[in-house]
Amino acid sequence: MNTEPLVKTETSTPPVSALPPTMSLALPKFFKGDPVTYFVIVESQFTVANILSDEQKFTQLTARLDPEILAEVADVIRNPATRNYPALKEALTKRFTQSEEERLSKLLGHMEVGDRSPGQLLRDIQNLAGAEVPENLIRGLWLKKLPALTQQMLQALSTSLSLQQQADIADKMHSVQPSPTVSAVSPPPSAGPSQDPLTLLTQQVAQLTMTLEKFMTGQQGGSRSRSNTRSQTPSTKRYCRIHYKYREKARKCQEPSTCQFNSDHKPENAKPSLN
Repeated sequence: MNTEPLVKTETSTPPVSALPPTMSLALPKFFKGDPVTYFVIVESQFTVANILSDEQKFTQLTARLDPEILAEVADVIRNPATRNYPALKEALTKRFTQSEEERLSKLLGHMEVGDRSPGQLLRDIQNLAGAEVPENLIRGLWLKKLPALTQQMLQALSTSLSLQQQADIADKMHSVQPSPTVSAVSPPPSAGPSQDPLTLLTQQVAQLTMTLEKFMTGQQGGSRSRSNTRSQTPSTKRYCRIHYKYREKARKCQEPSTCQFNSDHKPENAKPSLN
């Protein structure tokens, strides 16, 4: 009987060797618009190829980057203190990552008010941007899309107003502004000085101011009573800017031909004296 001891043979998997330093990985081209995703892919390839040292990663990456990309991080590559993979990755990520505002501006660049109301424009921007975008960023992008006069009026309001409240105000302002199409086809009623652009702008501002005051009063719930003088000035009255602001204290009328203040305060309309 054969009593020779059995020889136990051990089998082991040979260790995975790193990529020879003379070989270059087939890394993808750098993603200018999304460096974060780019480095996820690149580092996955480093892991598969068993490239572990920062020195090898730096060599492989710089060998693959285009000259224009290398030029953007030349200060990092030439500086011995930052000539390493972590510093290069950080620089590429920071310099080619768009800020959230830049990304949204690019996404919404084609969007204009057009025939939409400001409120509808805001809803469209919110739908495109997504729920994760901060409200202050949405507000800034939305304001930039509005007409200049509307922007100025909204920016002058209290910052305590919510974005939806500002949208409601903008919609009311939008409803009282004359349509550009109608203005283009309708001849002016007269060629007098009252129709110059500055006067028309003043009239629009006065109308918008009245609309805003009415809206803000409604927002307060009508808890505070209005003075008799102000309550006697309904939004249907057409006063010039000076009479609208100063009432009886006004020393002159800016638009005597159209301002209704003088006709409302003629002597025959005044209350008789009780003396």
